[in-house]
Amino acid sequence: MGIVRMGPPEDVIEFLKSSFNVNLFIETGTFYGGTTIWASKIFDRVKTIEYSNDIFNITKEKYKELQNVDFIFGDSRKELKDIVAALEAPALFWLDAHWCSFGSYGEKDQCPLLEELDIINSSEFEHFLLIDDARLFLSPPPLPNLLEYYPNIQQIIEKLNKKHHEIVIYEDVIIAVPFFAKKVFLEFMQEKTTKDQEEASRKYAIDQKKKKIKYVIKRILRLEF
Repeated sequence: MGIVRMGPPEDVIEFLKSSFNVNLFIETGTFYGGTTIWASKIFDRVKTIEYSNDIFNITKEKYKELQNVDFIFGDSRKELKDIVAALEAPALFWLDAHWCSFGSYGEKDQCPLLEELDIINSSEFEHFLLIDDARLFLSPPPLPNLLEYYPNIQQIIEKLNKKHHEIVIYEDVIIAVPFFAKKVFLEFMQEKTTKDQEEASRKYAIDQKKKKIKYVIKRILRLEF
C-alpha cells in the first residue's frame, strides 16, 4: 500500500472542501480530537460523534472553547440519523468509528461502518465520504479485531455504489466522491500520485547512494587496518 499516515489526508480534504464548497465536516469516532481540531480550522462547522463516555468527556472538556464544533456523545448509527436528516447541503464525512482498543468504545461492537453508510445513503444530497484504515477492509484485520465484525472491501463498495460514487483508495483511506466531482477529483489525484511517486523515487535514490557510500567507507577502513 505504500505510505500509511495517521489521520486524514489533509491536502485531499482541503481540495474537496475548496473545490466543491463543502462547509460541514462530520466525523464518527472523535477519539482524543486530533482530526476534530484540524477540521475546525478548515471547515465552517464540525460535528463529531464519540461513544466512549470517558474519551468524550476528556475531549469535550479539553476543547470546549471551540465555537464551531459540536461534540456529540452516542452511537454513531443513532446520532447520524438525526444529523443526516437535518442536512441542507452536501457534507464531507470522515468515518472512523471502528474499535481501536486504547479505551475506545466497541470491543463487542467493533465496526458500525455499513450501517453508517446506509444512513448516509438515505440523504437527498450527494456527499463526500472518506473511510479511515482501509487496510482493515482490504484484508482480514489483525487481532484483536474480530473477523465477524468487519465488512470486506466488496461490501463497502456495494454500499458506496448505491449513490453512484467514484471510489479510490489512497494511502490508508477509502475516498468516495459524487459523480459530478469525478473529473476534477481524478485529475487532482493523478497529479498528487505522480508527485508522490517522484518523491518516493528521489528518496530511494538518496538511500541507495548513502548505502553505497557506507559500503565504500567500510571497505576502505578494512583495507587500512
